Amino acid sequence: LLDWERESRIHRVQETARATALLVDRELAVKEALLRVIANSEALGDENYARVYRLATRLNGDDPLSWTTLVDDRHRILFNTLIPYGTELKGPRLRYVDEVLGNERTRVSGNFIGSTSRRAVVSVDLPSPPGTGRRYVVSQIFDARYFDRVFANSALDKSWLVGIFDKNGVTIARNHGEHAAGKPMHPEMKVAAQHAGSGVLRHTTHEGTEVYGVYTRPAVSGWTIVIGVPVADIESAAR
Repeated sequence: LLDWERESRIHRVQETARATALLVDRELAVKEALLRVIANSEALGDENYARVYRLATRLNGDDPLSWTTLVDDRHRILFNTLIPYGTELKGPRLRYVDEVLGNERTRVSGNFIGSTSRRAVVSVDLPSPPGTGRRYVVSQIFDARYFDRVFANSALDKSWLVGIFDKNGVTIARNHGEHAAGKPMHPEMKVAAQHAGSGVLRHTTHEGTEVYGVYTRPAVSGWTIVIGVPVADIESAAR
């Protein structure tokens, strides 16, 4: 009976991990839909970038943790809604532009430091439709703190350690640890997640807590969601 109760508790965490993964994908999908509005807008076709900026700003609303950039096929940064339109923007050659335009599909990045925001961020990058004119990549940038809304999910117990990690095992966001973004995933968990899209691994966290680490991979982003539940919590529920 104790083993059954333990497995039941872990199964509940697995269900929560899958639900959390769906929440992450939903957040990205909503923003991708807004990017498509921009990419297919008449203003962009007319190269009226000031009007495109106003459209992007309106679509972003008052959210300070997510913003939009527009880059052309010559790697010119045309605007960033984080700052006023017309501000001169310079940076290194943007290699992702050639990748996105070459693949003709949406790209979800891993963790990086934004050249303008100087914050730990991730992005969704969408190519403009192919045609005879100039091509663009329109991107939605997410501050790591944006995903706090996912962690606010009532199904997540406060004692659980929840992390979102990119394809390279780098932390995007965590519910505990204000400066966790950019730090590496636990090495044992990274190996497990690379070999299977989902599973359970009992291990000791960087902070020294022994947990059952339940992990799953969202379909859209390809990131990894990990929920670490203290072993003591699982075992006490099985007594």
